[in-house]
Amino acid sequence: MYRITIFSHYGHTCYLWPVYNIAFIGQEETEIDNAGTKKKKKKAKIRFRDLVEMMKRRESQYSQYDEETSNVLNMLRVHFGDPFSRCLNEKNTVRKVPIKMILLLIKLILVTAQLIMFGSERAEFVEYLKGNNIAMKNLLFKGWDPEYEAFPYPPGIGPYAVYTIDDLHEHIDYAVKRYYKLPSTAVGSFFLGHLEDSHHSNKKEICIKYYKEGHFHRNGTITLDPTVIRKCKILTSNFTTYGFDPTIRQLMTSVNGTLVRLLSVELKFTVTSIRIDMEEPATRSQCFIVAGMITFDNVKLNGQIKQDLKTWIDSFQCAGYIQNKFIEDDIAVAVMLLVATMLSLLLSVRSFYFSIKTLQVTTDYFQRRHPVIDGKSVEELSAEGKWEIVKARDILIIISDVCTIAGTGFKMVINSQALSSSSDMYDACGILLGSGCLFVWLGVLHYLSYDSRLNLLFRVMAKASGQVMRFLFCFVILFIGFTLCGWVVLGPYHMKFFRIWEAFFCLYSILDGDELYLNYVTVEDDKQIVWWFNSIFITLFHLVFAVIAMNIFIAIFTSTYEVMQEKDERSDLKKWLDNYRQKKKFNLTKKCKTCFCGCIEIVDG
Repeated sequence: MYRITIFSHYGHTCYLWPVYNIAFIGQEETEIDNAGTKKKKKKAKIRFRDLVEMMKRRESQYSQYDEETSNVLNMLRVHFGDPFSRCLNEKNTVRKVPIKMILLLIKLILVTAQLIMFGSERAEFVEYLKGNNIAMKNLLFKGWDPEYEAFPYPPGIGPYAVYTIDDLHEHIDYAVKRYYKLPSTAVGSFFLGHLEDSHHSNKKEICIKYYKEGHFHRNGTITLDPTVIRKCKILTSNFTTYGFDPTIRQLMTSVNGTLVRLLSVELKFTVTSIRIDMEEPATRSQCFIVAGMITFDNVKLNGQIKQDLKTWIDSFQCAGYIQNKFIEDDIAVAVMLLVATMLSLLLSVRSFYFSIKTLQVTTDYFQRRHPVIDGKSVEELSAEGKWEIVKARDILIIISDVCTIAGTGFKMVINSQALSSSSDMYDACGILLGSGCLFVWLGVLHYLSYDSRLNLLFRVMAKASGQVMRFLFCFVILFIGFTLCGWVVLGPYHMKFFRIWEAFFCLYSILDGDELYLNYVTVEDDKQIVWWFNSIFITLFHLVFAVIAMNIFIAIFTSTYEVMQEKDERSDLKKWLDNYRQKKKFNLTKKCKTCFCGCIEIVDG
């Protein structure tokens, strides 16, 4: 009788093969029962060569199992690989080039350079827009004071307004007269009605808006028809009553119980303005259509008519404008950035696709093989492990690339003047370029996380994110309550709480202790109840949020750091990988897909 027990070793797993009681041809096998009686058994049907075939089949089965495990481990190690260590081989020579990291550095330089150039150009445009608006107010507003041009806080002067019917007529007539004298009186280059393009027509009109009827009777009753009527007339130099029926004076008088019905007066005009920057003569000249509207606002009907001017600027292509070296350099940077960004976008989409594929393979492996982690069989990969496989940074880079491509396209359109550009286009371009640049710089944090000390910081932030979100939820609830309370009680008496969003921003600034004293003294002393409420309200808010809440916020990160120092906070996926890294070095050799001179491999990094 022969008893054969077969062991097979693969990696660090020992497989015990079934025990075979085998008798070769010509031999009989006996066994002893419980009574001690020997019994004969039939001859074995398995020959030695059959045993060899069975061993080969078992060998093939376990070899296939280990090959699958090795492939999954290799896939994950490459997925989580350090691009810095992969760049060098054992002899410290360059072997693998992380193309995505190199593209990120190139984009970082180009997008920052483009953003600086665009920021300077946009700042000059906004400065010109503000200066143009202030110049128009000085030229068209009667009695304009330079104090209105500043933005003092708190304001030292009231709103620019008129209070009598005669003043209203004088201000309207003054604005119309000065408008027709702009080319001869203004120090800037302003032109009236010289463009032949109908799209930029020289639009000049005056519009009034009033409600249909209103009368106050002696018995205390009011007859009111709130239907709003709007009439417009073309502005001419012959300004008397402007052809309105009823006239502006009739709409403003309140004789014999007639209510004031005028709601607003609007003066609309357009001028052509030329911008030439002689400090930088290499820059091109710019031509603008300035659309302006002077508004006399009497909607509140409180005896005060506020006067304001709003201007909108659209550029158009001047014939014979200067194309210079500065613009050519700007276009060159934009083209290089577009090429690098598009290549980065393609690689990021490809990388994200392979991360999803890796997630599917790993999840399927865990569900079928149930690997042992910390002495326990894991039937399914945890959610934390799944999120670690998905490369969220690729999504960030994709968003960054899309914003950068769109913003660069906007910028090239603005510079080429192919379309009429306005302040809105500059704003949209600035938002896209700024967001793209921000996301590019955030992408650098991924490579900093490979440093052990910085990685600890990122791990603490990620681990504490759940507690922070729950804390912020409670924080927001309290903040909304304080905001609504402050707005309702202090709004009529406190300039920072007059509107609900102003109250929100005021309380948000108090979180850092900003302008505490000014918030205490803004309410006048003659309102004793409101003054005391304001003092208690501001003190309580600062105590609850700036002192208690902020310290709790810091304590969350501190406690999370201490817990991570004491406990093993690795996910099941990282534990499984680290376990195999310590026990066995798997072969990570892959076929070179893209090589230069047969020595440098392009890898995803």
